[in-house]
Amino acid sequence: MTTHDDLTIALIHVKGAAKLLCMSVHALRKRIANREVPFVRIGRRIYFDRSDLRDWIEDQKVPPERKG
Repeated sequence: MTTHDDLTIALIHVKGAAKLLCMSVHALRKRIANREVPFVRIGRRIYFDRSDLRDWIEDQKVPPERKG
């Protein structure tokens, strides 16, 4: 069973997520509005699950092009 403390540790605010993703808060908010990045809405507040962001980063990777 997940406790409130476990949930608090896993969730980060927009500012922290923007830093983790190496983008501006404005750019991240645009991605939120376009539903391009996974987020959690609790009331009117937006949070991000660190593991969801890690998975999203992995999904964004572009494989190297093989030449030859």
